[in-house]
Amino acid sequence: MAAAAKTPGVIVANDFDIAQKTVESDQANVDALRKTADASQEALRAVSQLEAYLRVTAPFGGQITTRYVHPGTLVGPAGGTGATTPIVHLESVTRHQLVVPVPENDVAGVPEGTIVSFTVPSFPGRVFRAPIARISHGVDPRREPCPSN
Repeated sequence: MAAAAKTPGVIVANDFDIAQKTVESDQANVDALRKTADASQEALRAVSQLEAYLRVTAPFGGQITTRYVHPGTLVGPAGGTGATTPIVHLESVTRHQLVVPVPENDVAGVPEGTIVSFTVPSFPGRVFRAPIARISHGVDPRREPCPSN
């Protein structure tokens, strides 16, 4: 239409002006819609960041064994009111540590990696088996020496 308008008498000048203003208006609407879409994307990003801020993530996998505050309770930052109260108690339930005092005379006969069987009072009649993962080589001076056989 712009090329045809250069030839006198082909297109009425008023029709050309109306068409040109319509194009400019439509272009302004497209620009406004792009800015609205950008603003909506930014709002979504802000909500996602806020949601991530509100999520508490543990440094290891486990099970919550005790909850000290109820969901929805306002907790403060470190040093603020209620900062000394933990939110939850999380325990790793996949690995457990069993500390067993072994008489000094027998320590050399129990190398790391040895599979041992043991029982615990909370599971009567059940026998567990696990490898010795590490030996502390610590001496407890408070323990009485074992009687010699």
